[in-house]
Amino acid sequence: MIGVDLFSGAGGLSLGAVKAGIRVVLAVEMDRWAASAYRENFPGTRIVE
Repeated sequence: MIGVDLFSGAGGLSLGAVKAGIRVVLAVEMDRWAASAYRENFPGTRIVE
């Protein structure tokens, strides 16, 4: 299954999704600090700010 994380923050929902077997391919986050943390936590996922 493939997922998208909206209002992703630092990636808590993405972490749960990955542990459930979902491949998160895109994250959307408008806060630059949260987006930076998300990039650190999920370097292979594309993020839109």
